[in-house]
Amino acid sequence: MALVCASLYSGSITAYLAIPSRSQAINSLEDVLDRKVIPAIRLLSSPYSFFLTENSGPIGEKVRKVMVTFSGAEVAAWNFLKRVADGTYSWIDTASSAIGSAGQFEKMGKQCLYHVARNPVRMDLDAFAYPKNSIVMYQFDEM
Repeated sequence: MALVCASLYSGSITAYLAIPSRSQAINSLEDVLDRKVIPAIRLLSSPYSFFLTENSGPIGEKVRKVMVTFSGAEVAAWNFLKRVADGTYSWIDTASSAIGSAGQFEKMGKQCLYHVARNPVRMDLDAFAYPKNSIVMYQFDEM
């Protein structure tokens, strides 16, 4: 017998967007396309495969036409994140990845450079399988 724990991945896939101060927030893919912000997507990420291989609908087709792709090393660099902060790019990635990379360049006491969109592009379900008699099984029983 194996225990499978599943939970809704709250990070979801969201558009991690930058907005200049005093401008209206960008909270959806429609907002990205309406504002002429360039969607930037990390290669080999789940949003990348979603927009290229799955039926992402009419909005996904529009994003595919204008999106640019970057490597994992590029999206972690200040040159890329500066362009997100100035509103050139909207970074579409898992929230945990985007926030973790951008957090390197945030400073305490300074104005926040980034805005996380409120409307997820897609919600994913993560599941973790544990082998029979795993020590973790007993910990779940104690919860």
